[in-house]
Amino acid sequence: MKKLEVKDRDTSKLSEVQAHMVVNAAGLYAQQLAKKMQGLPSDTIPESFLARGHYCTMEGKAARSALCSHRDAVVCQ
Repeated sequence: MKKLEVKDRDTSKLSEVQAHMVVNAAGLYAQQLAKKMQGLPSDTIPESFLARGHYCTMEGKAARSALCSHRDAVVCQ
């Protein structure tokens, strides 16, 4: 069991999470986040590789409720 301390970006509140496995689903920022994780060997973090595609980033409360779907292209509404 691993312990991970996380900080809420909006409130700055710290919380401790315990898990057997942590999945980094930070998308475009996965490597950036992985480099901030203590105890994760840097040689296990792959380099970023942006292939041809459609990338979008969203921030704020409106982004949390936005609809993103993927068919032939990514559409962010």
